[in-house]
Amino acid sequence: MGTVLALLVLGAMGESVADRWDWPLGVNPKSDGRLRSLHEALALDACSPATQVPVSDAHWRDEGFHLYLKSGTLYLCPAIEGVPVLASFHGEAVVSYQPSSRGARRQLEHWIGRAEVGPERVTEAHFFTLRGQDLAGQLGLTVPAEPSRGAPPESDPGRRVFRRLGTRLAFAFLNRDTQAAGTAWIAFPLESLRPVGNGDAMAVFSIDPQAQQEVALAIAGHATRMPPADYRTSVLPIAEEHAAGRRFRPTARGLGYRTEVRVRPRYEGTTVRATVRFRPEAAAGALRLRFATRMQVSAVTDERGAPLPFLQWAFKEMDPALDESLLVRFDPPLQPGQETRIEIASRGPLIESVGTYYKDVLGFVTSPYEIVTGGTTRALLDEDAWYPALDDPAGAIHEVVLCAKGKLRGYGSGLLVRSWSEGDDRCSEFRTERPVPRTTFYVGQFRDHLVEADGIALEVYTDTADVDSMRNIEYAANELGNALRVYRQLFTPLDITRFRAVSTPTFHGRGFAGILLLSGYGGFRGDTSGADTFRAHEVAHQWWGNLVDVQDWPQDRWLEESIAEYAAMEYYRIRFEKPTLVAEAIDRSWYLPETKGDPLIRKRLTGESEQIRTYQAAPISMGGPNVYTKGALVVHMLRYLFRAKQGNDGQFWELLRGILVKYRDQRISTAIFIAEAEKRLGEPIPWFWEQWLYGTAVPRIEWSHSVVEQQGSWLVTVQAKQVDTSFRLTIPVYFHFGGDRHASVPLWMNGPEARAEIRLPEKPRSVTLNDFYEALVVVR
Repeated sequence: MGTVLALLVLGAMGESVADRWDWPLGVNPKSDGRLRSLHEALALDACSPATQVPVSDAHWRDEGFHLYLKSGTLYLCPAIEGVPVLASFHGEAVVSYQPSSRGARRQLEHWIGRAEVGPERVTEAHFFTLRGQDLAGQLGLTVPAEPSRGAPPESDPGRRVFRRLGTRLAFAFLNRDTQAAGTAWIAFPLESLRPVGNGDAMAVFSIDPQAQQEVALAIAGHATRMPPADYRTSVLPIAEEHAAGRRFRPTARGLGYRTEVRVRPRYEGTTVRATVRFRPEAAAGALRLRFATRMQVSAVTDERGAPLPFLQWAFKEMDPALDESLLVRFDPPLQPGQETRIEIASRGPLIESVGTYYKDVLGFVTSPYEIVTGGTTRALLDEDAWYPALDDPAGAIHEVVLCAKGKLRGYGSGLLVRSWSEGDDRCSEFRTERPVPRTTFYVGQFRDHLVEADGIALEVYTDTADVDSMRNIEYAANELGNALRVYRQLFTPLDITRFRAVSTPTFHGRGFAGILLLSGYGGFRGDTSGADTFRAHEVAHQWWGNLVDVQDWPQDRWLEESIAEYAAMEYYRIRFEKPTLVAEAIDRSWYLPETKGDPLIRKRLTGESEQIRTYQAAPISMGGPNVYTKGALVVHMLRYLFRAKQGNDGQFWELLRGILVKYRDQRISTAIFIAEAEKRLGEPIPWFWEQWLYGTAVPRIEWSHSVVEQQGSWLVTVQAKQVDTSFRLTIPVYFHFGGDRHASVPLWMNGPEARAEIRLPEKPRSVTLNDFYEALVVVR
């Protein structure tokens, strides 16, 4: 409950504050003045004096997007550093967007109730383009020999949108001749997305080769634009897809990170000094690294110690950071494949008391752990962005040095290379055993417990002040070890020798490569089925999320979370060997949330409202909370489909093992998973993905059966009807005999009704449907 409450309050805070944010919120005073001036020229300066060009019957077409400029005036803003990048149009125009991918179309249906935008009349549009010439040239317009000069008729709302993109504008501008070539952002008002109270809302079409999904339609300045979990987002994508000819490639390939973290007494700030070694994929005039704004950078230097110009937003206690990035400029630009090293020094409140943080920021304390125990472990408030990271799909070797005073100890991932003392500081150095996509650490006063699991040394650490967790540390350690053993057999062996699990004062768990962060309640104090599957779920991320990562966020999120959740339930089945317990756990954890969801009001960006159930709110492809419930059931249904079609589920497990081997240390997409699954199954099943990944309906089934004796055998007739759907379904029919014996056959529904006749040598004591929830249906 504490976590949900925190998110709701943060979401409310984010909407009220974000509506009046006007970028920039403030810049780290150590930032380079020229980079700040560039950002201000791109996002803040007025478009004046502009060159006025008359427009008639001009078209901008790009990746399903069409802007028809019927008549009006084009305002070409002054060039920036000699480059024309900004313009705006005022007049009469028509806009439409028809995404080509199934996922993007489903996203639009979720947000606006239809799979495409427009055609819709607009009266203005605002452009940021990196296409080698001014917008008039791109549109094929002729600039008058003696054009008029002036400013657009009103203050430029498009520029207000562009400044919310933060460092992305300057990053693209500095890489305009290489990896950002062809980038464009177009902002325009859509009256259909401007219900009452949203008069300033703007739609934003973008094509950005530096984004993993190059094509997107977003919304900015919309009062209902942000669900609670996205309170940090300033511009919300409502449709994302890959370009027809995919152009994305990472800025650089990371060779490795060395990060030194020094925690001060009583957690009075933390210093982080990071060394990043990499090779650019293409010529790079700038790098954009993900880094928490609470860690304010003081200096960036190259391998010779020479300072490099950088830009970072200032950290403000009460404001969520809309741009967790660090922009570093290189002049001359880095060349492709050029091995490069930079060092980044920073300081900030990275580690704090959970209770103190929520009290200061939100005005209340959410963590009973903090109240009851006054635990010695403090929250690492940015578990992902605590070090400056490149978006490197190949992963990197991480070396982490952790130094703290007194009884505090820090633990990271990988091998303990060495430990030593520096005055009052006790330091430890850790090094990952293989390239990993991300890593983390934790600091506190811990008690440890060691177990061995199939050649992996498992170290478990829990807070010495947390009595309940201390009492259960041995049980939790043994269960984590059991999960490692089970997954080694289900999937593939891990190529690591050391594995750690650390208790945290938060309410969640995280499965980083070689290290787990586990909440005390779920990871150590709990002894319920929920706690058992919680621990196993985080262990499963060693395979799903680390051995293979996902390509696109959030569309592919289900691949790591849903499969990890399903793996946890399979561990529970193997560990306790009690089918009824598994059925109860599936019912409680997955099935009930997807069939008995609470009613809620969904408000679309168009202002329309409708009452739905929580499970109808969004498809799995949106990457929301249902990846843990419906997503796991989709994996469950896929396994049963294999069993029904092939007589066993061997190829289902070969599918998962095969992906882990074939795509090891790579990123996988939903498209890759579908292709591999259909190859193993031996046939395409587009209906399965359409129903369960991209749809939200849950079929209701009415059924009946009869049992008749015929010539020494028993004929069972089963009839079923879908009440308001026409899905293709595979539902198991169970026959129960004496002595807990049972058998089952699949009932195939290829439309609204189905009938099956099954002959049995023995009269069943009862006939049931879907005993272990192999189909996501409501049975009447």
